[in-house]
This record gives sequence, structure tokens and C-alpha cells, in this order.
Amino acid sequence: MEEPFFSIMMPAYNAQKYIRLALDSISQQSFADYEVIVVDDGSSDATAAIVQEYAATDSRIKFFQNETNVGCNATRMTALANMSGKYVAFLDSDDIWLPQKLEVFYQVLNKREEGSKGICVHSDAVLIDAEGNDTGCGFQEKFNVRNNPVSGNILEAIVLTNWINMSAAVVDRQTLITAGGFREFNGSGIDDWDMWVRFANFAEFVFIQDRLTLYRVHQGGISSEHNKKQIACAREEVYKNILKLYQKQLSSDVVSKVCYQRAANAVVLGFSWLARKYFFEAWVGNKLNIKALARAITGC
Repeated sequence: MEEPFFSIMMPAYNAQKYIRLALDSISQQSFADYEVIVVDDGSSDATAAIVQEYAATDSRIKFFQNETNVGCNATRMTALANMSGKYVAFLDSDDIWLPQKLEVFYQVLNKREEGSKGICVHSDAVLIDAEGNDTGCGFQEKFNVRNNPVSGNILEAIVLTNWINMSAAVVDRQTLITAGGFREFNGSGIDDWDMWVRFANFAEFVFIQDRLTLYRVHQGGISSEHNKKQIACAREEVYKNILKLYQKQLSSDVVSKVCYQRAANAVVLGFSWLARKYFFEAWVGNKLNIKALARAITGC
């Protein structure tokens, strides 16, 4: 059987409230050369039954199920191992695509020359609330407040913060595999960022300004002290890995900024001695950063 142009990756966990909307948005695409790989991560609700219902009427939908809950990125790796498309499109089970999403991306990717560098094509998205109402804000407007570059070689920018919307992105499958796929982190909003840092080392990025995805923003407890520390731990692991793998490729200014972020994480975790060390390293990398020197002295 001929490989589909897109393999759509959808991890799902207790997603019965929204997954029909996500699957419907795929079936309504104007471009139809795709397969859908849905992996249920041990849901306790009706997620599996809903997906099986859709798969029974559409052979392009392939359903897999973890025996137990293993986490989002282990689930993504299962999906990656079971797909065959040239390009991987991501759609989380609570997000929605506009009908022209794949068609627009196909027009960009179909012009790509064989053997060229790895690629990620991503677009802007509309932020919707838990009930599906338009919040009046775009993803880039919300998360790319420093106007970081969205196209070309973005490695130096993406190591500092993430503004790539997973549900609004498509990558070539081989580069995703080469980059190591997904690693599990115990922190909200960290896992996809870690993947994008590694992916950016092998690929160029192309940005489409159109808002082709509806990205659902849920109200949660991310601001709690426990979650702040959880996220700080995960971010520290990412930053440590960044310096281990890419420090020689990064400018001294970017390395300084990474050290400053590591110090800020150490403050959240209550490690004042470690914060002082990283603030000092940030100052050494950029002697104009007097704030880093001051915080190296105080450790806060």
C-alpha cells in the first residue's frame, strides 16, 4: 500500500469530552491523503469506544491502546512507531483543525526538494477556552511575546523558550526519528519544548501566518507551588541537556541567558547556593548583565 502523505498523531487520555470534535475536524479536511494514529493512554472513560466507533467507518483511522497509563510522550512514541506517512502532523485530542489545514501545509511541503534539510512547517492558532469560545487571542500573540524568529534556523531562540504549537505543526517523520522523538518529563509544557530543541538542531522551520488550528486553553493549577517546582525541575533537565549537546553551537549571549534561566529555576526550588553559581556563570557569559552579578551575590 502506498504511504500516505501525512500521518496524524493523536495521543488521548480520558478525552471523551473533546475527541469527537478533534476527529471530526480531521474527517472534514479538504486534503484526504492521510492516516490517523490514535493511541489511548489507558483511559478510564469512553475514549477508546469513541475512537473505535470512528475507526469502524474509516480505515484511515488506526487505534492503539496502552494497557496502563504511561504518559503522553511514551504514548507519542508508540504512535510514531506505528505510522508510515512521510510527514507527521500533530493534533491533540482536545484541539481542532480548520478544514483547509492539511491542504495549506501540503502546498508548502510538496515544493520541498528531496534530500533537503529536515523541516517543520507550523502555523498560528486561535486560542479557545474550555467550552470552545474564541478568546480573541492568537497563539503567537500569547506565547511569542518577544517576537522570536519563527522561520529558518531557530535553534538559538528555541533553547530559551517554546512558542511552537504542537497541534499547529507538521514535521518530516525521518527527522523526528533522527532527533530522538519524545522524552517524558514530569512537568507541564516541558515535553514538547524539549523535542523542539532537539528537532531544531536538524531542521529549518517555515511559518504560516494563517490561524488554522483552534488551540484549547484549560484552566488548571499550574500556578500552584507544587507545579511551579515540578516545572522548574523539568526545565532544569532540559537546560542541562541543551548545554551538554549544543553549547559549542550557541553564542555566549544565549549560553548566558540559559545559565540565568537555570539560576531562576534554582531559586524556585530553594537552592540558593546553586542559584548563585548559575547567576555568576550568566554574568561571566555577559559582563553587561549586572543583574546576574547582583543576584549571584544575594542568591535570590
